[in-house]
Amino acid sequence: MSEKNRQLAGAVKAGANVGGQWASQERPEAAAPPPSGLADVLTTLSPNARERLNDGNYEPGDMDELYAVVGYRLRAGVDPCPNLYPVADDEHLNDVQVELLLAGDPGVHIQDQLEGQLDERRTTVERAITEELMTANGVNFRSLADTDRAGMIEMIGDYNSADIVGDMAANTPPQVMRAKVGAPMYDAMPDWCAEQGKSFYDDLYGGIASDLNDRWPAIHRNRESFLEAQLQASGYELSATDRDSIRALVAGGPEDWHNDIEFDVVWEGDIGNASVPQHYPQRGTLTLGSGDTGPTLVLMDPYSGKSAVARLERPLNVSVSPGVSAFLNDSPSAPVGFKPLEIDDELRKRLSIPTTVVQQTD
Repeated sequence: MSEKNRQLAGAVKAGANVGGQWASQERPEAAAPPPSGLADVLTTLSPNARERLNDGNYEPGDMDELYAVVGYRLRAGVDPCPNLYPVADDEHLNDVQVELLLAGDPGVHIQDQLEGQLDERRTTVERAITEELMTANGVNFRSLADTDRAGMIEMIGDYNSADIVGDMAANTPPQVMRAKVGAPMYDAMPDWCAEQGKSFYDDLYGGIASDLNDRWPAIHRNRESFLEAQLQASGYELSATDRDSIRALVAGGPEDWHNDIEFDVVWEGDIGNASVPQHYPQRGTLTLGSGDTGPTLVLMDPYSGKSAVARLERPLNVSVSPGVSAFLNDSPSAPVGFKPLEIDDELRKRLSIPTTVVQQTD
């Protein structure tokens, strides 16, 4: 399609993104409804141009008129913008794509992957939709020259309204996800020890000493205080019941602490309600639970799989950003040797809770 015909069709790429928060392709800006008295002129081919186009004996000006009318009808909403990548009900994001979305990937990388997978589908759909639009405008698509048919297909493609990422995200079933409570443990533990004047090796980990058994009660108290501090740093006010839950986590959780010990919140839900906001500054507050329903905490050694879980009394807020986001329990990006939390039927019943992400502003 020539640049002249692109301009006649209004198909110079500028304007809003297609297809919602995760889409990246731009399409032409919408046109205002046709002014009174000009509706037929702007949205309908002239009889002479239509006749010559259908006879296949048309002039360049007839194609100019066709581009202008079809483009205006699409921009004004007279004809719907086409979805060139229709998604089947059973098509959804894979685990790698889910984690990209959770981490705030703007959808460009995922969309490029999906478009590559669906290129053959687009070719078929694009031609069929172009033929339908020509028919709606009274023109037999097959009567056009090959170059003009190709130009019309290209122009229709500029109005693609597909949101492949959004559609596949909506089809993705609920996932078991986790998020860090407070700062990552490998940063938080040494910081807390420094503030408290304690030694990680002796006071949280335990060290190797003949009097270790005698020091376990003090070590457990330190671990409880540390986990409580992580929750308080997230703005959570602990109740007496919550403190009992923290004691149960420490007592039932891994005995050996190290830099990779995980203190997370775990839940099952819609990935769209847990993703880092797509727009600057890409920071969000993830609220887990509502009313008197709180989320489940997990304290875990990812190497041995040793873990303990406990539930909070009230909702918990955690901060998410591209660097610290929600992730899948059985994460494809987990370091080698890391085990997911084992989830039995009883635990799964507790994991479905309300979740929302609210974007933070500077």
